[in-house]
Amino acid sequence: MNQVFLNQINQDLIKSIKAKYQMDDSKVLAVSEAGKASIISSLKSFVIKNGTTEIESVLLNKSSFNGTSLQKFCFQNFEKDIADKKILSATETNEVAEFSINYLIDRFKLGFVESGNSKDLDGICKFLDIDKKLLNLVNSPVGKILGKFFK
Repeated sequence: MNQVFLNQINQDLIKSIKAKYQMDDSKVLAVSEAGKASIISSLKSFVIKNGTTEIESVLLNKSSFNGTSLQKFCFQNFEKDIADKKILSATETNEVAEFSINYLIDRFKLGFVESGNSKDLDGICKFLDIDKKLLNLVNSPVGKILGKFFK
């Protein structure tokens, strides 16, 4: 993925978490690092297991992120990543994970729109810096069957 874009989102997330939850710098940095790693691995894992249909729909504003299996998957992974690092209490972990995942996806959507890339799978691949041939394989029936083994 585009590292400049990811770094900008990470800086924005740090500012937002710090302002919203009044956390000290060390906690905010730990949460943001967990979040950055978590969202990237969650998106990749989700695509491998489920294909790109849901991510395409969310990025192209054809469906809301809220209530999707993508949101649930990202939230659970991020919540686990924060809990594993014992950064926050259980209640804070839940709140911060929900806020952060929704914030990050909103920023991804906005970044995609502002990128000027075509509003299709080609544009999404270019924006996320993903090989389209690999995605075509993942989206194929055989790829989806193999992806189920990674659950």
